[in-house]
Amino acid sequence: MSDARQPPKYYQVKEAIIEEIDGLPPGSPIADERTLAASFGTSRTTIRQALQELFREGRIMRHQGRGTFVAEPKLTLPLRLSSYTNEMTNLGVHPSSRVLSVATEEADEATAEALGLSTGHPLTVVSRVRLADDIPLAIEVTHLSQTDFPGVAELMTDQVSLYEILHSRFGISPEHAIETIETAPCTPGQADLLETEIGSPMLLMTRQSFTKDGTAFEFVKSAYRGDRYRFTTRLLT
Repeated sequence: MSDARQPPKYYQVKEAIIEEIDGLPPGSPIADERTLAASFGTSRTTIRQALQELFREGRIMRHQGRGTFVAEPKLTLPLRLSSYTNEMTNLGVHPSSRVLSVATEEADEATAEALGLSTGHPLTVVSRVRLADDIPLAIEVTHLSQTDFPGVAELMTDQVSLYEILHSRFGISPEHAIETIETAPCTPGQADLLETEIGSPMLLMTRQSFTKDGTAFEFVKSAYRGDRYRFTTRLLT
């Protein structure tokens, strides 16, 4: 009679691979499926399942045509109201952004509610890819009232911080925010922009940012690569 408490084979293989790669520098190559299957005396299907879990956890990275490698350690970001630029700089990472588009849209019901506007209100929508050391790590889409913040489209470039524009031109700075986080698999469009695999784990975040007087001034939807990020927060009683 088999032991019901025995972990499945793929999990045993996964733990064994973790032991082998622990301490190896990022970028170290990992043996291919055929070699690992022979080494562990199991099927390639089992090896594939173990590697898929390691990939989802951000322990390994895969490059088409090149192979599988030990991943860079995840960036640990505190959950606090601060600019992306400042947080990356504090981690010793070079931050940059690539503006995808600055468009005019009408507020849908959810966005209008988040910003305290009427449905159909004109918005400026800034879509950007966020990079760290030139690696694309997140897609960020910011919604602003076009009537409250005119001219943002003309000022927004890859080199300019949106928060700097809001502060210097409109005297707006975030005082507090409400943020939610959920998980979802990476879509084909996200995978293309973030140079990762379709179906890989993503952290989806929405944020309402408020001024000191309690006025909501931005609504942000972000998609972070789950294999490269983890977030921490401090809990107080």
